[in-house]
Amino acid sequence: MRAKSRFLPVLLLLLAEIATPQAVGAQTAWFWSVHSFLSPDPRKSTLGIFDRVATPERTVFGTVPKGGMVGEIAVQQSLLSIGDLVPLPTFADGSQATESEIFWTAQLWHASFDVSRQLDVPGNASATFAGRQLTGADLSWGCCAATDVQILVNVVAVRPHDNRKANR
Repeated sequence: MRAKSRFLPVLLLLLAEIATPQAVGAQTAWFWSVHSFLSPDPRKSTLGIFDRVATPERTVFGTVPKGGMVGEIAVQQSLLSIGDLVPLPTFADGSQATESEIFWTAQLWHASFDVSRQLDVPGNASATFAGRQLTGADLSWGCCAATDVQILVNVVAVRPHDNRKANR
């Protein structure tokens, strides 16, 4: 009986970890999604990511610094293709930021479509990141899937100042 009572909290903790999106390691950046079913008028559609992302804060990836942090900021913009890594910016002293110091946003920069017929209403557009690596892009415009996809990332690194060094 005691083994069961000890096992249940561990099982619940394990299930909570499995159900957490970050446990999978993949994050999705949404660019657009069509919502024609949301309107009672069949001629009207909506476009956006409001039903794909819980809150605006979920559109930022990486480690966002805590409020009140003071330090040096380094910024880098890059165009990524599938398989590329989100870059680590360089600080003024020449050192490279660490993964725990960065956060980034992603936007669609370019997508080509081979159109075989008249374009329908846009489908969906998203990119998938595993950690800092762009692992995939799912972009379609009605009938056609995108080729030659490039994603623009805006990477911000924040390194806190060590005030103890300044006071010596």
